[in-house]
Amino acid sequence: MVAESGYLEPLAERVRSGEVPEEVVDRAVRRVLEQKQRLGLLEPGFADTLPTGEVDLDPPAHRALARLAEESVILLGNDGVLPLAPDAARIAVLGPNADDPAALMGCYSFANHVLPHHPGVELGIEVPTVLDALRAELPGARITHTRGCDIDTDDVSGFAGAVAAARDADVAVVVVGDRAGLFGRGTSGRLPVSLPRSAGAQPYSYLHPRLGAASSVTAVDTAPVRPFGFGLSYTTFTHSDLRVPDDGVPTGGAFTVSCRVRNDGDRAGADVVQLYGTDVIASVTRPVVVLLGYARVEQAPGASAEVRFDVPTHRIGLYDRDLRHVVEPGTVELFVGTSCADPVLRSAVELTGPVHEIGPADRRLVEVEVHPR
Repeated sequence: MVAESGYLEPLAERVRSGEVPEEVVDRAVRRVLEQKQRLGLLEPGFADTLPTGEVDLDPPAHRALARLAEESVILLGNDGVLPLAPDAARIAVLGPNADDPAALMGCYSFANHVLPHHPGVELGIEVPTVLDALRAELPGARITHTRGCDIDTDDVSGFAGAVAAARDADVAVVVVGDRAGLFGRGTSGRLPVSLPRSAGAQPYSYLHPRLGAASSVTAVDTAPVRPFGFGLSYTTFTHSDLRVPDDGVPTGGAFTVSCRVRNDGDRAGADVVQLYGTDVIASVTRPVVVLLGYARVEQAPGASAEVRFDVPTHRIGLYDRDLRHVVEPGTVELFVGTSCADPVLRSAVELTGPVHEIGPADRRLVEVEVHPR
């Protein structure tokens, strides 16, 4: 990482002492200049192509795209406090990150990586803090904010004030940690990875073979804290009526799987219907389960929908002992679940015919349809 502690005067001193040959610095500089030349940054008149005047750092298109982040918020646990009740009278917002826009951005973002070197320059975009968002969402509540401490100091003199504020409130929202976070009114994200239980359980993937799962072979529990695909919601969904083909499916074909999802809660929400498959017997070691397809379904309370997955057999493909990409005949167990480890509906489909070698003409993607009922 480029930092003044490793470059500038420390590097110059090492060059002067002979510890670092000057040719090494020349080579590094030459690489940078060659890259700039390939990008056209050294061409005459390049500076004239740069935008002038005021630059909009926060256009509407970016705001629309940012909604994807809100939809990707993952709720990992809930003891019943969330979502915050709109009639909550007293809310204590605690922590040094509660009213800091920079806490909502990554370390290498413009706000945290560039602006600190330019004192007095404003951020240039509107970034509501967690405190701002709570006040906007719950205008009738009495919301107080207490920092309690700083992020990077040992000062604990503010702890007593934070404790007192929490005791005086109906709900305490504690915003601690480092410089990252999200706040939204909905949670529909699902984990794209499994969360390992310990450093000794890594590397860990939901695509592990059967012997890679938790077992009595080792005293270390390898089961993840949260599995791939896990994510809670502020409402409840039920899945039913799983349908799969009764007849065999050609190894070079496709099959349709459908199920019904219903919002049984009293709030609108979005469910992520996940379809998994298991190749029961294969010529090589296969993962316990493989995600075949998924569908994000937004529903009002009491609404239901049918979700259909058109799955090409390519999704069950493997590389055999001759390193050919093939689909083998046999039984494929299927389940619809709330994660890779939590099946709800189970069935199976039989792939028939000879071994099919996958080629350029084979369809790769699963097609998904959602039909409200």
